[in-house]
Amino acid sequence: MLQLNPPPCISVVIPLYNKRRSIERAIRSVLAQNVSALEIIVVDDGSTDESAEQVAAIADARIHLVRQANAGPGRARNVGASRANAPLLSFLDADDEWKPGFLAAGLTALEQHPEAVAYACSFDAGAYADRVIDKVSLLTPVPALLPPPRVDAGHQWMKFALDGLHSSSTIVRRSAFEKAGGYFDRDRCLWGEDSYLWGQVLFMGPVFWDPTRRIHYHIEDSELGFAVTYRSRARPLAEHGYTLMKSVAAEHQAAFFVLAQRTASDDADSLVDSGHLFKCFFLRCRYRMVRPWRLINDAKRYLRYLQNPVTQK
Repeated sequence: MLQLNPPPCISVVIPLYNKRRSIERAIRSVLAQNVSALEIIVVDDGSTDESAEQVAAIADARIHLVRQANAGPGRARNVGASRANAPLLSFLDADDEWKPGFLAAGLTALEQHPEAVAYACSFDAGAYADRVIDKVSLLTPVPALLPPPRVDAGHQWMKFALDGLHSSSTIVRRSAFEKAGGYFDRDRCLWGEDSYLWGQVLFMGPVFWDPTRRIHYHIEDSELGFAVTYRSRARPLAEHGYTLMKSVAAEHQAAFFVLAQRTASDDADSLVDSGHLFKCFFLRCRYRMVRPWRLINDAKRYLRYLQNPVTQK
């Protein structure tokens, strides 16, 4: 592992894949924070557009470039975390940027609340704010330490909390990250590798939620997310929900199941809209969501797909 003196209080991991136009912006936003005891670990995931050269050109001893064959964002983040030296981790996407004061606010909150497993703030989505709704401000209008959600909170509140733990705007204790096993990093997963981690962290302890918009979420520079309309598989949180539930504390297992079930319901809709009717059906069976009206609705959606099929990008 890297040895720094003084040791960093936080390790910032940036997964990088063909982000030549935005990676310097992301790194500069970290270096501009009023926290100097940090390290930046950029994991180049097999870029082909000279992204890594952009990183190497920035002269700062706190930046460490790691190269690997393309394996997906989950593997890149996990590799970065394995080389981290700090007790706190944050995972900034290469196309996002932090506003000044993000780190100071997060570190202060976690220092004042040692029981918190993570800190998460709101984001500024710019021109896409009407399409990508910030969820943290829906959870609380003021900064607040909130316990893990209960079953009676409802699946909508749980979905807000899960979405609120966006990788670019979250700081997590390394102990919680390791307990969850990190991001899902098998099969070069490109969808839901993050919710696999954050769904577990959400039930490990209280999270400090900050509704202040402390990052720029650059939707226009992302090739993943809501812009992708074709889904050939469910997210790992839905696929492995039952297995993950066994590692959740007993008092939170029922609530975790509700969250996994909600994720599976959304993914079943995405699957049938992409022409995967049988995958949709088996997912609904797994989470006991088979109802006559659902089957009829799925059949209608599948017929719409046949009339106007979408293709994988």
